[in-house]
Amino acid sequence: MSKKRIFYFALLALFAVLVFKSCGTQERPLFQTSAFTIIPANGEPTVFKAEVAGSESEQAYGLMFAESLPEDFGMIFTFPTPRQATFWMKNTLIPLDLLFIAPNGIISHIVHMAEPGNLTPIPSKGLVIAVIEINGGIARKLKLKVGDKVISPVIKVE
Repeated sequence: MSKKRIFYFALLALFAVLVFKSCGTQERPLFQTSAFTIIPANGEPTVFKAEVAGSESEQAYGLMFAESLPEDFGMIFTFPTPRQATFWMKNTLIPLDLLFIAPNGIISHIVHMAEPGNLTPIPSKGLVIAVIEINGGIARKLKLKVGDKVISPVIKVE
């Protein structure tokens, strides 16, 4: 094999490694864990375990590449001050329900069964201090509604 051919083969192999590495094989961040309780207006409180995405880099990663979640598990995205929040489902492999939490700790908006991989922006429709992602379908199964209360040590209610 000629030196030129070996060089091109090595270059092609390096390119393949870089492409593979950029396709979602990066290491998952280590998230802090916590819990949250949803207290519906009519019904029993439900406790979930959760990973907490508090920093920008953790929030950018979120639940990307997660292939499944336990039914009682989610992710809490926290914000230091109330803000408009927009989410999308880039590199998300499973459907999720998104619970937008108003500054008073009340669910202000719910998005059911957000479609995996969809890049359409999902807005909070108001100021929020947190967004919680849970398995798609759980919000309906538990009959969660706008107005239900969320309590968590990592969500700082005003």
